[in-house]
Amino acid sequence: MANKERMFNGPQPQGTLFLKVPVADATAFEKGDFVALASNLGIKVSSVADAGDAAANRAAGAAVFIGVALDAKVANDGATHIMVAANGLMWLDQKTAAAIGFGDEVEIYASDAACEVQTIVAGSTSAIGICMETHDDTVTETLVLIQPALANV
Repeated sequence: MANKERMFNGPQPQGTLFLKVPVADATAFEKGDFVALASNLGIKVSSVADAGDAAANRAAGAAVFIGVALDAKVANDGATHIMVAANGLMWLDQKTAAAIGFGDEVEIYASDAACEVQTIVAGSTSAIGICMETHDDTVTETLVLIQPALANV
């Protein structure tokens, strides 16, 4: 993935929460990465242990998801914190070949091996937010309201 500015360029909901999250110096992040919390450190959600199948990986990722990285960080650059948006309006990559509707809950997309670090898909079992647009299966990005009640902040 590449660095992507995810924050909606406009008014944010009242109470939008930004976190200064401690991270290991050896860990690299790109803007837009989904961030999880493990042992009091921010990690990429793709680093969450494989839970066995796609549904279990989505649930495992959502259980420790804390937000979306607003900073990029190079591994071993001396930085030990990144800024993370725990909620608010975000432009997120949508899994292609999957339609999504306004008001649909969204989950972190996962394969049988791991969560993807910047992709969502419609789903309510392990939701991290709510879709704010309706798209067919050809769109690759959609506006999502990350919900603090659904995130682990």
